[in-house]
Amino acid sequence: KSVTRQVFLDCDHLMDLEVLFDQVASLTETLVIVASKEIFTRLWCVGEITTANMKGLNVFKVALPDFEELTDDFIDNYDFYVPDLSILTTNGISLENAQEAMRWSRGLDTLKVPPNLSHEIIADITKQITQ
Repeated sequence: KSVTRQVFLDCDHLMDLEVLFDQVASLTETLVIVASKEIFTRLWCVGEITTANMKGLNVFKVALPDFEELTDDFIDNYDFYVPDLSILTTNGISLENAQEAMRWSRGLDTLKVPPNLSHEIIADITKQITQ
């Protein structure tokens, strides 16, 4: 069975984050979080995840081998660990919005990627996301 979907990669709009967050809000049906160890320190990623949470989008998390689930300490003290939140706040996303989205993300359906990634595993991940 073939599935046709429009795919948007956030790397297309990293220079204009307002456009990026607007596209997530208005043009995205399902957001796939490719969760690496550093994802929640990357503010544009947090902005996308927060936007998806605020808009009630379908979200699926693909956890890479180095990903560690967020701790309460990291979420509660996010502005200490990631001190300059201006990328978020200038785009209408508060610290509280981001913290709520991070807590929410811990409960998402998650597919864990094994360290020995193969074409078959990638095909399986793709199939699970698009069903």
